[in-house]
Amino acid sequence: MGELEVGLTKAVSKKGFLDVLAELEQQHDVASLRYNGTQYWPLLRMMLGFENDPLVPPSQSKARFRDRLKKYGNALGSLFEDFIDPRHNLERDAPCDVYYLTHSTCRSLKIKGTYFDAFFSPLRHWCEEAQVPVDFYGEEFVPDSEYRTPRSEKTAYIQKHLTIVSLTNRFKDKPQLAEADLALIDVLRLELQSRGFGTQSVSLKAIENALTQLDLHKQRFSRVLKAKQPRLVMVATYYSVFGFALMAAANALGIRTIDLQHGVQGAGHFAYGTWGHVPRGGWDLLPRLFWNWTQEDVANIGTWGGEAHRGILGGRIFSQYLNEVDVEFAEYHDLTQRIRQSGCKQVVLVTLQPIDSEDFIDELRKAMQGPAFTSVFWLYRLHPAMMDKQGAYAGSLENERSDLALCSNLPLDYVIKLADLHVTLNSSVTIEAALEGIPSLLDHNCSYYMEWQERGIARRIEKGQSWSDAILQCLNSGSRFSRTQERPSASKIMLELSSE
Repeated sequence: MGELEVGLTKAVSKKGFLDVLAELEQQHDVASLRYNGTQYWPLLRMMLGFENDPLVPPSQSKARFRDRLKKYGNALGSLFEDFIDPRHNLERDAPCDVYYLTHSTCRSLKIKGTYFDAFFSPLRHWCEEAQVPVDFYGEEFVPDSEYRTPRSEKTAYIQKHLTIVSLTNRFKDKPQLAEADLALIDVLRLELQSRGFGTQSVSLKAIENALTQLDLHKQRFSRVLKAKQPRLVMVATYYSVFGFALMAAANALGIRTIDLQHGVQGAGHFAYGTWGHVPRGGWDLLPRLFWNWTQEDVANIGTWGGEAHRGILGGRIFSQYLNEVDVEFAEYHDLTQRIRQSGCKQVVLVTLQPIDSEDFIDELRKAMQGPAFTSVFWLYRLHPAMMDKQGAYAGSLENERSDLALCSNLPLDYVIKLADLHVTLNSSVTIEAALEGIPSLLDHNCSYYMEWQERGIARRIEKGQSWSDAILQCLNSGSRFSRTQERPSASKIMLELSSE
């Protein structure tokens, strides 16, 4: 959805955006919105969700130009992707048991010289360890980045196919929406605008563009799935045009679909919470199963999913894998040594995200230099999509009492356990920190993690409060806490899913 231009409108409704959206879903027959037989309301919900998230910045023309230039460069390079890491290219002819869609940012870590897929590599490992004959077929693309090679296992690169779909989209006749659809969309727009919410993302042009892409990608995924004949289709992050198209194709063919939790869920997330209506048989664009980290996330899916969509408790896949295998990271030894040599008594972990965060970073940089933080060591961790800018961020944030390079290249589990406090705008590391007994401090606009906020495990800074004051307050109040958390078995769940 990178081509969709969105803006922000200040919310004046007393109700939150998702509460209003759920109310409209109950009042109007949004399931009647169809294009070529596929329900497309979840796609519009996603577009509106991104637009009305206060932590997602409005598009700016200069940023769009740079992004498009990078996108066109990646698109051109994708035509030659068969020559990139050819030893790990997967053949496309044989049938499979499990199909999965992954992307390069899932390979944020190198283990034994290869880039490891933190979601799907462990699942394949557990099946091999149990000597269960499961044939995996993975397709891999690059979301505005580059392929990370060499890969830890074979996949089929598909960016060139996605590029061809994008080019085809430019010349394909735009969809003719039914008059009833247009009328309903107008009603929904006016309702949202009257409550103070933005609707620029669902202009007719944007909807036509999104539906054309959705339909073209669905056609391609349908061809692949018919040829591969899997029993199970898996994806990490289903709420994109690619994920929606894959879910729609697999659901139409009667193949079980599952979304692997990659981060925040809960009632505050447009893709996972506060759905006001689920049609009989479920939404075409949604997975039938959700692999969840916690029992709270499973319960959240249960509040709206009915019989069509349900959560299963599988836990954090990569975290469980690391606990089972013998892997050493020299970077961890170097990092712990740096912390010891600094003489610092407390450690603050800051997780950065590819959103507008320069003001946030400036405040943290000033706090680092303040006299109140001379005994604090700062760990800065980049989001996987930001790793191409590691050098620039390291030059700006690293000193004798801080680190970015080592922290960003270690498994998150190793880094979290070093921290006394986690600080972020809205990163899902909040959940992973909570499961390890580490509290989090969030931006005042963050509407996620309400269950953790209610328990005092995470809290938002006050509006107008400086990050420096809020961090100091948390550190002085005593940071860590103990939490008993059920430990699910990801390997057991994967073996059960693959055998059904």
